[in-house]
Amino acid sequence: MGEYSMSTQSVSVPDLIRLVGGVTDTFEDVPDVVLVPPQPAITSANPNSTDGMTISGRFMSFSSLYEPSRGGATNPLRGCVRIVDGYTMMQTHWQDRPLVERASEEVGMPGDAEQPVGPLTRSATRTFFGAPAVDDLDRLDARVGFLGVPTDQGVIIPFIRSGAFAGPRLVRETRTRLRETRPDGASAGWFDIETERHYLEGVRLADCGDVLIAGGDMPLSQARTTAAARKIAERGAMVVAVGGDHSISFPVGRGVAEAHGMVDVVHIDAHPDFADSIYGSKLQHGSQLRRLFELPSTKRFTALGLRSVDRDQYEDMKRLGVGFASTRAILEEGPRAVVERLVQPADKLYVSIDIDVLDSGLVPGTTLPEPGGISYRQLRELLAAIATKGQIVGFDVVETSAAQADLATAMTSAWLIIHFLTAILS
Repeated sequence: MGEYSMSTQSVSVPDLIRLVGGVTDTFEDVPDVVLVPPQPAITSANPNSTDGMTISGRFMSFSSLYEPSRGGATNPLRGCVRIVDGYTMMQTHWQDRPLVERASEEVGMPGDAEQPVGPLTRSATRTFFGAPAVDDLDRLDARVGFLGVPTDQGVIIPFIRSGAFAGPRLVRETRTRLRETRPDGASAGWFDIETERHYLEGVRLADCGDVLIAGGDMPLSQARTTAAARKIAERGAMVVAVGGDHSISFPVGRGVAEAHGMVDVVHIDAHPDFADSIYGSKLQHGSQLRRLFELPSTKRFTALGLRSVDRDQYEDMKRLGVGFASTRAILEEGPRAVVERLVQPADKLYVSIDIDVLDSGLVPGTTLPEPGGISYRQLRELLAAIATKGQIVGFDVVETSAAQADLATAMTSAWLIIHFLTAILS
């Protein structure tokens, strides 16, 4: 049997599976995917083969692991190992293809609503606004739960540049006035010279880590995102999701709506993102608001700040009763007047904020910047007015991108979160 050597300790493959959480006495029960927490360098040698392997760099493949069969022969275990920010993902399969196909038929495909979706999140090395990290969502005890969703699986490539996967990291790395936690675990808050007041002091914030994105499997990634958002909301925390491209609004909003029963949605964006499908896909960042609209757990929809809209989406919004205001309407009427006209009082609200609603000169590092947008102060006024319309149970800030090196865009996103939280909780 092949063995893994970890530092000076040698363990057999079954023991390694037990070590990382598998519950098995035979390889028949080994899961398809095994998550190995960060370990020292791992090497292995198979005494039955001259082939050996060493984990070096970020990727490694293997084909010489063996498990004893009932008849005494050995069956090769084939697959690959991927090192992802200190974690090792072991994706395995047996040579016995019929058994695999039969198992797939019995348990369904990953991402199905009734199927387990595996680990949901992993901790970030640096937290949002100095908030304590929470590794176990079942033990979350906070007023606000931050959730990073580091994906750009929804970007329409090659027509639109990618890079939004880095958004959560970029926002975490900014340094704002809100950055410290008191010894009792609550936020130290931040002081605003413009109002001469201290805000968010004593509010319990928590960084719930990043959704564990399943590369190449968008339904599974979205299932994990929904499960994580739902669990945060069920623990009584306001969900604050940081993307990531705008496709995350569907799974995050879905999880929040499932936890709260029914929500109204306010969408702030230069684009409507209301296409039924784009190039055959219904799950990318140009149709996520349409998917939210279709859920039985969402009620009224309002879109604010639009200025780059396809005619078919405009007609669909009018036909389906979505209230909307263009950028020009906000500039001419004023943010508060537009909110008063369009956003009805609601029991619970979910707000989705694409930073490209701002003028492109303010956020050059967003995925799809558009000229002629509103100012940062106008956006703050818009959000402050929305906060008076009902309980904000969740919001997302999306499309902060690493496609262009730009500290100002990440800083703008970070302060936007702080200012909206201040408006909600003050």
